[in-house]
Amino acid sequence: MRTARLTHVILARVIVTITVLIEEHGETAYVDLRTTLEDCLRLLAGIRTLFPNVYLYQRPGFDDSAEREYLKTFYNCHPPVDPFEDGTWSPGGRAPEA
Repeated sequence: MRTARLTHVILARVIVTITVLIEEHGETAYVDLRTTLEDCLRLLAGIRTLFPNVYLYQRPGFDDSAEREYLKTFYNCHPPVDPFEDGTWSPGGRAPEA
């Protein structure tokens, strides 16, 4: 469960990074990163299928509120993406509707 949660966070951050690069550099970045993006999305879907309760696992240290506040301060109120904290993860495997 611990590895699944950490892998989920990593994949979410990679997907966000690729999205930003595509938005910034357009079709060239899309062509270069499309396969990586699709692979990350497949891996993320697999983790959500195999570990549907991964959100219940708390990573010691990383998930406590004091650490989250420290990161928020360190990153000038823009901490790194954490799908379990930011609400971009949901138990059903779909992002919550905006």
